[in-house]
Amino acid sequence: MTPWRRIDKKTLPDLRKHYLQFDPYCHLNIVDMWSYRGGKNYWFKIGDTTAYKLNDYMDNSYYVTLLGRDSAIAVIQELCRENNDKTLTLQCLPHETLESLGQWDAIIEVAEDHDNHDYVFEVGSLIHFSSPSLKHKHRSYKKLIKKHPGLEVKILDIRKKSVRRLMYRVYQRWVQQTNPPDWDKEYLALKRALNLDLADLKCIGVFDGQKLIGFTVNEEEPNGYYQAFFGKADRAYPGLGLLLEHETAKYFQEYHNSKFMNLQCDSGIEGLRNYKTSMGPHKKLKKYTVKIDTRRAIKTS
Repeated sequence: MTPWRRIDKKTLPDLRKHYLQFDPYCHLNIVDMWSYRGGKNYWFKIGDTTAYKLNDYMDNSYYVTLLGRDSAIAVIQELCRENNDKTLTLQCLPHETLESLGQWDAIIEVAEDHDNHDYVFEVGSLIHFSSPSLKHKHRSYKKLIKKHPGLEVKILDIRKKSVRRLMYRVYQRWVQQTNPPDWDKEYLALKRALNLDLADLKCIGVFDGQKLIGFTVNEEEPNGYYQAFFGKADRAYPGLGLLLEHETAKYFQEYHNSKFMNLQCDSGIEGLRNYKTSMGPHKKLKKYTVKIDTRRAIKTS
């Protein structure tokens, strides 16, 4: 039987160490896995490749993915031995892991998983509004600053319960303003992230007087990236979302020398796709759905 292990707080440091050897695909960052996937999740490792059985955030179904290179085929063969179906389907498979499979004849089909590509932005562009898309959006930023010249940017100390409560209030205000479906799932994910002691999260807040009106939740990575996990802005302040992205980028460039931000995927949600596309991403970290012929895979020497 495949040696699946439960993902828990004890195993997260090992998974993080492995994850940091590759491009920063958001769904395999430990903060993302811990916060957005509330069900039971599993993993096992062979050589340099880890297999994951993850609880899908959107519909709670399970899918299997990999992260690795040299041992990817060995891991797929192990998965095929426990699979009673003729076909094994891998989802959200990172581009570099797919490349490591080469022209393996056990691969039946490969399709881009457009809903799960990660949006990557240049930090310098977010700071200087230098891309065509951001130049256009810069107008709303300037209008906001002109209308509210007293807005103050602060680093939020999320170790304090009082600070976390302020962030939850911003989220609740946003829910009242937008009435999004399934908002409680993201709210729970935010709480799980803010209470994950293993993560060194950097949270940027914007205040209007004593009132917190928006925040971002992020994590620096040693590969020149930072991950942007959450961001919420009071809709009574048009342009605040862009201000938050701008100030967060400034912070990560100054204190962590970050070059890129991963703004995660859009999960097929049209509003998210439109927003992220409108900001002019630098590139996408691509993921794929790959179907494997299980019998052929096992026969491979």
